[in-house]
Amino acid sequence: MAILNSIGQIFFMPLLGIVTGLQPILSYNYGARNYIRVRSSIRCARILSLSCAILMWGGLMLFPRAICLLFTEDAVLTDLTEKTIRLMFSTSFVLGLQMINQNAFVAMGNTRFSFLFGIMRKVLLLIPLALILPHFFGVWGVYAAEMVSNPVTTLLTHAVFQRFLAAFKRETCDTKPCSQTP
Repeated sequence: MAILNSIGQIFFMPLLGIVTGLQPILSYNYGARNYIRVRSSIRCARILSLSCAILMWGGLMLFPRAICLLFTEDAVLTDLTEKTIRLMFSTSFVLGLQMINQNAFVAMGNTRFSFLFGIMRKVLLLIPLALILPHFFGVWGVYAAEMVSNPVTTLLTHAVFQRFLAAFKRETCDTKPCSQTP
């Protein structure tokens, strides 16, 4: 489990950098009521974070043994971790989108939604799934819980954020022209 946690931290590091860089740009443009820049900043950050997440996901899916060997030379542990990486991180490529949307809520002053979607993935979905799925899949159900909670949370966060962004567009473009749509 320590190997999986270390891999997870390495996976999230670049995504956190992208999100941290986006927040002041988004906050400034949201405060200035500049919908065009808000939208284009989010689009660029989404493309960058999804590209980064997909690249890292590809590495985890294609080279799990090599990644395991960075942490241990124990053959039994490497075999077990190799299988677990593929299961646990199988849907992690969507997390780039989820992180951008969740943190954009913070940058745009809506911390309630950010908090809700922040705890949704780990607390509201992952814990119940980790308690339920082992009854059907044995110990592998614990790892499958991560696989299920990632896309569900990402889809919900994205849907709510798109509505939030559409409301911001209506609010700003009704008072001043928004001639460009990035």
